[in-house]
Amino acid sequence: MKTILFLHGWGGNSNSFLPIINYFKNFYNCIAPTFPIPENKVFILKDFVAMVQDIKCDYIIAHSFGARIAVFLNCEKMVITGGAGLKPKTNLIKWIKKKLKIPSADYRVLNNLQKQTFKNIINYDISKDIKQTPTLLICGQRDKATPVYMAKKWHKINGNSILKIYKNCGHFAYLENKERFIKDVEQFLI
Repeated sequence: MKTILFLHGWGGNSNSFLPIINYFKNFYNCIAPTFPIPENKVFILKDFVAMVQDIKCDYIIAHSFGARIAVFLNCEKMVITGGAGLKPKTNLIKWIKKKLKIPSADYRVLNNLQKQTFKNIINYDISKDIKQTPTLLICGQRDKATPVYMAKKWHKINGNSILKIYKNCGHFAYLENKERFIKDVEQFLI
């Protein structure tokens, strides 16, 4: 039986993929670790990669922050949904927030060491680390956290990828249109 490794988004846990795992566990060995956000130590991206690099898997399904980790792992195929890690475009609102130091909701709930970890993660651009692994990119058209342009950029970097945009979905497209997500992933992994 082949193995799927599920990598959740920042601040989430393995339960965020539970509806998807409940389907795929009938056909695959499913592994879904939870990444802790350390309270007493500052981490860099490679520290999170080290937590899962020895897991043998055939496929990876990663959401948001999980995509940052997935690019450093080896597998036959991967599915990236709402993939984070590419340098965002700057617009006026982002520029003003940065100048006024208005933090995101994810950032505000962290202690000082966790905030440094968060900064280390979001300031690392993974574009040079994206491999030509066969990849299915799924993005919600209404995704504000990782907008469609990021998925298109990833698709351009990885010439061995397929891009699907879910029209009425946001950052959690894999849950918002679970049936389509499962069908698309199933067809891709065959």
